[in-house]
Amino acid sequence: MVQDIIYNCLLILCLAVSCYNERARQNYFWIYFLLVLCYELFFSYKWIGIKIYTTSAILYSLFFVNVYLKELLDRRKYLVKWSLNIIVLGIGIYLYPENGYSISLGIMMAFIFIILGLVWLFNEFKINSQVSLMEKQFFWVSVSLLLWAVFFFLDWFQ
Repeated sequence: MVQDIIYNCLLILCLAVSCYNERARQNYFWIYFLLVLCYELFFSYKWIGIKIYTTSAILYSLFFVNVYLKELLDRRKYLVKWSLNIIVLGIGIYLYPENGYSISLGIMMAFIFIILGLVWLFNEFKINSQVSLMEKQFFWVSVSLLLWAVFFFLDWFQ
């Protein structure tokens, strides 16, 4: 109960900061935090069931795929963007469970987070820009996605 309150307060704080910060607004991070907050609150108050809550892993994956594609690819590469979205959506639908929560969707999301974070980091090392990595917003997003995925797998393997 206390953990849920702290978690929801942190989500609200992240939502507020992402609305306030111009760079975060441009990358639509406020949509992500609003989506997470809605899923968590609606599920905890039993306004949605487990079947709808399970779709969160697919939507979170699609969100970050699109944010990273916007950051990494030229705006004219629509075919790559649509293809990756269709692949992620197809895998998500394939792994969607008949009932209950699917650990497979969590594993899919963790792998996507790892791939996106590593691709961005390798791209930054390849570019070798004069701006410090620590000053870039996507560095912190990539590190947090990688950490989340590692902790997910550590928890899953136990």
